[in-house]
Amino acid sequence: MRISVRSAAAFLLLFASAPAARATTILYSNDVLGEVEPCGCRVDPMGGVVRRSGLEKTLETEKKGPFLQVDSGNFLFESKDFPESLLDSRKMQARALVKAHEKMGLDVTVPGDKDFALGAKVYDELLAKSKIKVLAANLVSGGKHPYPGSAIFEKKDANGKTVRIGVIGLVGEGIEYPAEFTVEPRIPAFEREKAALAGKTDLLVVLSHSGMEPDLELAKKISGVALIVGAHTQSFTQEPVVENGIPIVQSSYRGQYVGVVPVESISKPDTYQLVGLDTSYEKKGDPAVKKIVADLNRALAAEKKKLLKTKKP
Repeated sequence: MRISVRSAAAFLLLFASAPAARATTILYSNDVLGEVEPCGCRVDPMGGVVRRSGLEKTLETEKKGPFLQVDSGNFLFESKDFPESLLDSRKMQARALVKAHEKMGLDVTVPGDKDFALGAKVYDELLAKSKIKVLAANLVSGGKHPYPGSAIFEKKDANGKTVRIGVIGLVGEGIEYPAEFTVEPRIPAFEREKAALAGKTDLLVVLSHSGMEPDLELAKKISGVALIVGAHTQSFTQEPVVENGIPIVQSSYRGQYVGVVPVESISKPDTYQLVGLDTSYEKKGDPAVKKIVADLNRALAAEKKKLLKTKKP
């Protein structure tokens, strides 16, 4: 699969003379849906934060770090509505998910519609105390943009070279967000943020909670973007979908897969990987992340016991 390299050509010159000792890598996810453990699939359940931390350790051993870790939304919850009896447990799970991903180094996310299942206030509370940035250039509340539209992330390779990666967050006009929000058209919001980042970045990435078809339409109308990481349709892009020279990716759902994109070859989709988090990553998991999961499971067991007591006649 061949694509135009014009969006990344200038950036790739940075690596022309650099030794191949280490490579900055983008790790991407979408539609995690609050999943902390491996998915409940009957055959070969994959995913879970412990295995994700094991993958990161594997990639570090292979000198594929440092990482820019991005998520395109519907991160915290699997549904927009929950029975009242599940509200406390879902909040516990979301809190543990944020804590684990912060420990693993998640840099940035975009709010999906399901992320507001317990309201914008709860969403903000869950993420405000973390180091994870929330970006949404075209999401409006009360006449204001409650979240920044873009951010610049600087990553250094083993040779000390700084890589400046600009990230723009967008949400879909056709997606139903809570009534307190309105969604502006994406194209003007994108162009506004792109102009604000001009001359300050080496590479531009868009995180879009919009769906595959809307992202294909977006790619036709924009330029200067090296990668679109999408969400919402839970597409399983084993190979990137390329439109107007821009690769578009999604990683399925429920944290079963993590996308791995080498920044130095971002214009070559055949170098991308979509890694399934199978049992091989379990033992390599970070002990701190394992503790977060164990603490959550104890808290959930106590909550379940409390609910059973209240239901007794």
